[in-house]
Formats: sequence, structure tokens, C-alpha cells
Amino acid sequence: MVSPRIKVSCLSIVVCLVLHSIPVFPSSWDYTKPNEVPALVQTLKNGDEEARRKAAYRLGEIWPRDKAGEAISALIIALRDPSYQVRWTAASSLGRLEATEAVDALIKATNDQIPVVAQSAAQSLGQVGPPALRAEPYILELLADKDYTARKIAAVALSRMSYI
Repeated sequence: MVSPRIKVSCLSIVVCLVLHSIPVFPSSWDYTKPNEVPALVQTLKNGDEEARRKAAYRLGEIWPRDKAGEAISALIIALRDPSYQVRWTAASSLGRLEATEAVDALIKATNDQIPVVAQSAAQSLGQVGPPALRAEPYILELLADKDYTARKIAAVALSRMSYI
């Protein structure tokens, strides 16, 4: 029989892994190479809606992350795309990149009229971590939302920004 103390320790480790998204070595997924970025940025600017959404997703998979400069700029612009699916995906990608440069744009996106875009922006601010702490007032608004998912995302984002 496993002692309760070991169970609690294991649970604590799982919670830390989930909340802090420890990166996995990139060979375990299909990541985007830096030389693919220019073509993806062009698609994000000029493609049809589905192509733009896919490009936004792929730009969030760049490895190594320190080569994501052009992608981050394009994703920030994509937060104003007419398609909510492109905005949603762009916000999510910026979070996966932990893009500190995108904090102001993500803060604006927390006011998007489409809830999944606003929630994705809040979640991404949490993924950015402490550099996004100035987003606290906007995330706190989501804590009062009637939607459970929005409140849960806000709580996790605040904890990841070292608020709680």
C-alpha cells in the first residue's frame, strides 16, 4: 500500500508540471524550424482563413524559441485578424512561445468580443509568467465572469504570473 505522504508528493509534482509547463525536448514533436518562418508569415498575412489559422498554429511551434522574433511580430498582428479562429490560434501560439513582447497585445485581446479569444489571451498571459503581471487587472475581471471556464483560466493565469 502506498503511503498518503507519497501520494501527496506525487500529486504535487503533477500539479507543478501542469501549472508550469516544463518544456519537453523538441525531438518529441513536430516543431517548426526557423527557416520555415518567412513562408508561414506570408501565409498568415495572405492566405485564406484556414491557411492563416494553420500558419498561426505552426508559428507557435518554433524551436528554438529564441528564433521566434519575426513569428511573434506576425502573431501580434494576427490578434486583429477578422477571423476569430485566427485570433484564437494566434493568442494560443503567443502563449506557447512565452512571448513577453506580446503582453500588451494579449492584454488588449482579453477584451475580444469572442470569449474563446479572450480566454486564450488570458491563458497565454499566464504562460508568459511574471513579465505579464501588469495584466493582473484584466485577468481579475475574468475571475468575475459567469462562465466557469473563464474563471478557471483566470485563476490559473494569475497563479502562473505568481499572483496567488
